Amino acid sequence: IDGKGVIMPGLSKHGKTTLTKAFLKAGAEYLTDDCTVIGPDGSIYPYATPLKLRISDNDDERELKTADHFGSRVSTVPVPLHCIVFTGYVADAEWSPSEITIGETVWNLIEQLYYGPVIREHPGEVMAQLTHLAERSLRFRGERGEAEYVVSDILERLERV
Repeated sequence: IDGKGVIMPGLSKHGKTTLTKAFLKAGAEYLTDDCTVIGPDGSIYPYATPLKLRISDNDDERELKTADHFGSRVSTVPVPLHCIVFTGYVADAEWSPSEITIGETVWNLIEQLYYGPVIREHPGEVMAQLTHLAERSLRFRGERGEAEYVVSDILERLERV
């Protein structure tokens, strides 16, 4: 939003797409949903796949797929990463995030990477890149309830940087 990229790495069914939808409703441009491509300079590259919201949470889950990104603008240019948020939806939780260290951020990012072989083959480069991303970003972790409160808080924090 306003040229400042936010990523929310996390496991499936933790409300990342719901949070993305809330950011879009607040005026953010859409970059990506399921897979984040981050370049060597720390910029998030657009990878605009259709958003998918779950309709139910049971084993027979169906997904609502939409290609319109809820009417938001889709970014066509890379955006510098400014904030990394590790969160998951918990009913009735109150958003009270903790700032986390660079080390905690790097560890959490490693846990979320799909390409474990890249880490094994190029550990120095991967660690250097993840450390660089963490050093230059706001870093938070916390359970959340409704997405709008998180978005409002993150937007306020981004205005100060």
